[in-house]
Amino acid sequence: MHALFVGHPMIDRLQGRKIDTKPNPNLIGLFPGSRSREVRKIFPVMLETARELRKHNRDLRFEVAAASEQLAREMKPTVAGLDQSQNGGAIQIKVDETPVIMQRAWAGIVTSGSATLEAAYFRLPFVLIYKVAWPTFLAARLVVSVKYLGMPNLLADKEVVPEFIQHRAKPNALVKAMQPLIENANARERMISQFDVIIAKLGDSGASERAARAIIEEIGSAT
Repeated sequence: MHALFVGHPMIDRLQGRKIDTKPNPNLIGLFPGSRSREVRKIFPVMLETARELRKHNRDLRFEVAAASEQLAREMKPTVAGLDQSQNGGAIQIKVDETPVIMQRAWAGIVTSGSATLEAAYFRLPFVLIYKVAWPTFLAARLVVSVKYLGMPNLLADKEVVPEFIQHRAKPNALVKAMQPLIENANARERMISQFDVIIAKLGDSGASERAARAIIEEIGSAT
């Protein structure tokens, strides 16, 4: 089949969401996903990881990217309970601010999905997490065969971003992987430089227009 690579339309969308800001060394972004079942499995692990990270650095704050008001409502009771007992209001939930948080945060924990590619675009050092019900995971393993789950890793064909899937998605392991991205400038720069290479593979802006032109040309040549 005749095929033409036109680039990724995500580039146009994210270019329009860029803001003039610098990452805050004390701000960590949490991106628990856009589906309720993902949030129920993954968000508690993120919160426990945040609690453990604050044991090492009490100045850390966390912003949670909620994909909708409904998901924000589902997460608020858990955050409120954790804040009152341990974190003193250090965790805030923000709706529809994913690109903003990715540009303001120093590092992040990102649920597997399109957000991982967005984080790479915004040069946010992060670790990847994914956790679903075991029957779902086992069924997926039967039909999907890939070395990596994260889009940046798939594009790079190597583990640029540490992946914590299912039973490996534990707070202590996440903390250990996050600390170099928070504290070690060399570790941060290595990941960011690899992000630049990955995003360059997606092409320049204008992918949708190039796709439309290619389709029109193909139709014209067929007639």
